[in-house]
Amino acid sequence: MVNDLQVWENNFTKIYSTGTYNIVKLTKEAFLSCTSKDEIDSLRGAIVEAIIIGCFEGHENLKFENFGWGASVNIREDDTEIQLKYLCSQREKDECDNRLTVDFGYWDGNHGQFFECKVEPKTIGCKEVNYMKYLKEELRKRGFSHEIFFVSPKPESAILLQLDNYDLGPTFKPFGINSMRAILKQKQKLKKCV
Repeated sequence: MVNDLQVWENNFTKIYSTGTYNIVKLTKEAFLSCTSKDEIDSLRGAIVEAIIIGCFEGHENLKFENFGWGASVNIREDDTEIQLKYLCSQREKDECDNRLTVDFGYWDGNHGQFFECKVEPKTIGCKEVNYMKYLKEELRKRGFSHEIFFVSPKPESAILLQLDNYDLGPTFKPFGINSMRAILKQKQKLKKCV
């Protein structure tokens, strides 16, 4: 793993030549402190989720009620709040399970954006797909404007291929490396203007 981290550091510092020392140090320390493949996989997933949070104005927004990381989606109907829970009854695959949260979500009072994050598109599985389908249908039934994204730091085409395996078509959107770069690049331009 040390060699992999060195290759990553070399590539990262070529692309981002200034202000990267702390990012590189923190990332290497985090990976080197992992004691199992499961911990490495969890860390990789958390990094993808953190990138999405960074694309949407960063951690400061998480203190607001309309942003959520690992968040349940709750809908108010009349005087009742309903948590949208997907309860898997089919158990078609070993990976099938109940699902209660989105990896990241945002609601502005009129429109919601909900994100499922995976390091590799091929790991988008049954429980993620079924929860997002359920979420989309519940929001649609109630007339809420929304978008649902599947996220990976891979090309959008790779995400689309996996979504096609589940016949999800164009109503579920890929959010890949090109989308991430575009948003982060735009944010850098805005910072320079301020």
